[in-house]
Amino acid sequence: MADTVQDDLELKPAKAGAAFRAEMFVTDLALKYWMHGAAVIVIGLVSVLAFGQYQAYTLSNQRRVAAATSEVLAKLPGPLPYLSSQLADGAPVDLVQVEATGDALVAIGNDASGPGAVEARMSAAEAFRLAGNKSKQREALVRALPDAEGIFAWSITSALANLDLEEGKGDDAIARLEPLTRGSGTNGSGFLVEQALLDLGSAYESLERPDDARRVYADFLTRFAASTRVDEVSARQARLGQ
Repeated sequence: MADTVQDDLELKPAKAGAAFRAEMFVTDLALKYWMHGAAVIVIGLVSVLAFGQYQAYTLSNQRRVAAATSEVLAKLPGPLPYLSSQLADGAPVDLVQVEATGDALVAIGNDASGPGAVEARMSAAEAFRLAGNKSKQREALVRALPDAEGIFAWSITSALANLDLEEGKGDDAIARLEPLTRGSGTNGSGFLVEQALLDLGSAYESLERPDDARRVYADFLTRFAASTRVDEVSARQARLGQ
């Protein structure tokens, strides 16, 4: 009888629940690897700080370049588009000053990077165009192109194509314009592709390649049938005898 009572009083070891075992596992990991976790957090915070400082520096640098560009252009008797219209009307313009402005803008672009450098070099190229210095204009455009994006890349490429045509480099001009008609090197804007097709057609016309021009205009009407410039393209086709 006493043996039976003693057996009943024996306590069997309790089994820990799944939640308790999971908690102990996590606690054990935390005690073993807390230093690693802290290091990851510190690295993350340092990275965020460094990125923020880089952004602030980049923004400050772009503002500095934009201010320097504006300061140089402000010394001219008017904005570059105004001077261009003055030249077209036969009004006197100090082209020596305009070219010197282009040289100053090139110096700003050489000391900068990113969009600010692109803007300075594009302005320099326009100043050289007005001054009639095509070699400096081309150099400024060529140096601006690698860092340009979107509409800036499109504008620079188109300007270089026009220079090629003026200098009798028709094949080079076509090679620059054709990718733009496919949207390559642009921001994909339909308006830019439309203009590229019109420019390519004009280039073929100037090179006396009417069949290629007709092909480009037919492509335009197929791809942009709802464009507001359909009448212009149709007029070009009629001029070519189609």
